[in-house]
Amino acid sequence: MQVLKEFYATGFGSFVITTAFGVIAAVIGFIASSVKEVFFDGRKRKAEAQYLAIRLVLLLDEFVGQCYNVAHDLPEIDLQTGDPTTRYETPSLEFPADADWRVLEPQMMYRILSLTSSIAVITRGIRMLGYQAGPPNFGDKYKYRCDEFAGLGLVTLKIIDDLCDRYRMPHPERSTMYVPQPVLEDIRSRNKKWREKREYEDEKVMQANYVEWNTIT
Repeated sequence: MQVLKEFYATGFGSFVITTAFGVIAAVIGFIASSVKEVFFDGRKRKAEAQYLAIRLVLLLDEFVGQCYNVAHDLPEIDLQTGDPTTRYETPSLEFPADADWRVLEPQMMYRILSLTSSIAVITRGIRMLGYQAGPPNFGDKYKYRCDEFAGLGLVTLKIIDDLCDRYRMPHPERSTMYVPQPVLEDIRSRNKKWREKREYEDEKVMQANYVEWNTIT
């Protein structure tokens, strides 16, 4: 300590020690500022993620309702034209234009955004079955429509549950007359054998086309 006092008493020592304390104070101030910035940025990001999650849960719950309706939408015959017709439009999903998706975890973001692709895939499948429709498989495209949107409704329900759990939000309240999950699961279960048969027949068609193509080429 005496040596330090003697060193500080010199002009050079005073300069060195004063400069050292100044540098240390500056470093401590920089670290404190950085920690504060990171802390508040983290809180802001968490709040933004929770806000987006709330909006998405409400939006996705409405989408589940659309899937639920279509899952029950068996065709009725139009008395004027004699053609089968359905009551409900194909479910649609439009996300908020101002949504900042970067605040969500990448896997969750992918699961949510891929729902629109799933709608497009199902719609193409319905269209293709419509081209092939005819006795005795006339109703296949309608059963496919019900079954696939029942499955997509279940996928969406799982996303809603995960969002609510992740961001500590209450799960959507529903009437006792409307409990979508067990109903959609029942539809998928009842269609399981039909779905397996269709997939088997689709695979046979693909194999036949492959053999025919190889024969031509």
